[in-house]
Formats: sequence, C-alpha cells, structure tokens
Amino acid sequence: METFSNFCIYHYKEIFSTNTEALDLIDKGIFDETVIIADKQTNGRGRTGKRWLSPEGNLYISFIINPVGKFSEFVFITAIAVGHTLLSLVDNLGVQYKWPNDILIDGKKISGVLIERKSYSNWLVIGVGINIVHAPLQESTCISNYCNPLSNMDLLTMLIINFNKLRKQWILNGFYDIRKAWLERAFKLNELISIKLADQLLSGIFTGIDTDGKLILKQENEDLVYFDTGELF
Repeated sequence: METFSNFCIYHYKEIFSTNTEALDLIDKGIFDETVIIADKQTNGRGRTGKRWLSPEGNLYISFIINPVGKFSEFVFITAIAVGHTLLSLVDNLGVQYKWPNDILIDGKKISGVLIERKSYSNWLVIGVGINIVHAPLQESTCISNYCNPLSNMDLLTMLIINFNKLRKQWILNGFYDIRKAWLERAFKLNELISIKLADQLLSGIFTGIDTDGKLILKQENEDLVYFDTGELF
C-alpha cells in the first residue's frame, strides 16, 4: 500500500473489478480515503451493467471518498478532472464531456465514470477507466493516438492532483463552477439529440444541464423534459 495526496493506494496486478473491490473494502471497514488501481480487470463494468473491456496497459481505478454534498455531482467533477488530465498531456485536444458519464476526444470515447455507493454507508465509490494504449471498441480512442503513452501510475498521479483541485473548488463554490466548466465542453450541446430510456426514445435539442446535473431536452413543442438517467445519441 502507498499513500499519495491523502489517498491510500492499493495496486493490484489483476482484479475482478476495482469498483467491486472498493465496495468490498467498505464492508470490511475503512477509515481513510482510498484508491484501488488494477493493471487489468477480468470483469470490469460500466454504467447500466455494460462490460468495460480491460486489457493491461490502460488505467482502471476506483476512488473511495467520503463527500459532503450531492453524490450525483461527482460524476461531473470526475469527468472534468479526467479532461484536465488529458489536456495537460496535449494542448488543444478535442476533449468533450458526454452526458452523463463519458469523456470523448474528437467524438470518440476515451474514458468513462461509474459511481456507486451502498445505502447504509457514507462512502462513495467512483470508478474511472481511461484508455492509454488500447482502444477496445471501434468507436473508442486512446492516449497513445495523440502522444507518447505513460504508465497507469503516472496517469493516476496526475488524475488525483486534478481531482483534488476540483473537489476543493466544489467545496468552496458549490456546483456552479463545475457545471459551467462541464457545459463549455459538453458533447452535442444545442444540437438535436435522442435520449433512450428503456424502450422509449425521445428527441429534442440538448439545451444544457440544470443545477442538479439533469439533462434538459427541449422538444419540438417547446416543452422542457429533464432526465437524470438515460443514454444520449
């Protein structure tokens, strides 16, 4: 176990899932904020139970934090931390944030965020995957397409620094600045989109997110519909 910026870091060569390990660690009782990092996951998962392909060489981590405030806002804090980390590697990268939990470069997915918690616990688990040298899906990309790759531990160090800066900003100023920064790079903002909810598909103009992070969709009849879940197309 290592320690960096007040996080205890557990580094595994191979693991079932960093989020699963983090949730199990909460059950066992922890006292300090923690990061789980794995070189490879055998059963990584994304949002809505989708499998997150996890070959060795990319970044797979889970933060365990004890936040004060709305848990839902941390998906935006974390997305921006990933964005700042990527932008520090290469200037003028086409980084965008796709609601609710993806980070894109030039329209292709490079990172995703998965937030989970247990109802009886104040601890929050924030899973993050970033493609460093592998882009497992055709519509994805990786850091090595834009610059020399770096190790997962070096990338984690940069991500922790950016995450902590944004968390301090959030504690001082609330969600306003986070929301503004996210919207500046929002994917398909002010464009016609579709939102899939189970077997329902709704279309309209993506006009922004509200103060709770809900997506705002303006329909053809000018009605506004708010979403706290769904898939954006």
